[in-house]
Amino acid sequence: MPSSSREPPKKRPPQQLLDGGRSCSRTAAIPSWKFCKGFQPLIPCELCDERLEPGSYSAHVTKHGQLYPREAEAPLSLLPCEVCADLFLPSEYEGHLQKHVAASQIHELRTQQTPVARAACWIQQVRSGAEEKGVQQACVANFDLAVSFADRAIRQTSFLSPELAMPKVVHHWTPTKNFESIVNSNLASRTGDEGCYGSGIYTSPDFHFGTSYARNNGGCFMCLGLPGRQWPARKSKDYGVPRRRNYDTHISPNKKEWVFFASDQLLPCFWVELQDTKTQSVALELVEALAASIRKDLRLELIQSDGTKAPEASARNKKTRGTKHR
Repeated sequence: MPSSSREPPKKRPPQQLLDGGRSCSRTAAIPSWKFCKGFQPLIPCELCDERLEPGSYSAHVTKHGQLYPREAEAPLSLLPCEVCADLFLPSEYEGHLQKHVAASQIHELRTQQTPVARAACWIQQVRSGAEEKGVQQACVANFDLAVSFADRAIRQTSFLSPELAMPKVVHHWTPTKNFESIVNSNLASRTGDEGCYGSGIYTSPDFHFGTSYARNNGGCFMCLGLPGRQWPARKSKDYGVPRRRNYDTHISPNKKEWVFFASDQLLPCFWVELQDTKTQSVALELVEALAASIRKDLRLELIQSDGTKAPEASARNKKTRGTKHR
């Protein structure tokens, strides 16, 4: 039996891994997810030298503790990750390797422009961000809803200017009883609810506007919306009417109420209660970061701080000038 007083292993430098004929290290290209998924190193047991798969290592060491308690008191060796060279306990190794698989899959999906690929990247970003910030219990991002949202976002870049195609953060207050149906099926206009500025889904860019709709026992869905071309609605002319032709949404005179008419214009990301200011600020930060990623992925122009278009954006508009409305 090996002695229990052996020295802890030294950290090894990153190994050079082959990925499609290229050399990959910690500072080089990310290994393909197929490589990470297929890579299952065997771990040598420090007590009996048997080589084991990562998933069965902890159970094997536990058996040693039952049979030979004094030998099992030896500290567990840290295992070097063959992808990034960081050190982990055997019980943590497999979970860490799965993160490499997920990161590699997202890296490859970012090169694709399909709605499914875009949705997968966006959902992964908001979910991982929520987990990192400790607000994963408030994250309601739904992949199926994201695919519909991504499909519309991609399509509308062909007939809307970049300024109009940009996603915006909006909020929808509702009672708790509506939570499950919205998470699973998205927001929808209610039958019989005519609305002052049109018969649609009411949201606001202001988090605190519309809290009364929660009826003291609900919360707010923090969403990304695709408002597109906004019709300046008036109660006298637009009460209960459908969407105005050649417009995508309606907006109230005080600009506090935005009315959407299709579920795929909205992507619920977080559920936030009024008094939970911590979750509110973190969720807003993550949703705004997602909006920035979407603008980048869709190659939408950036607006400078003085309100003018970026030079490269102006050049792009010259090429697309004259595009007809749908």
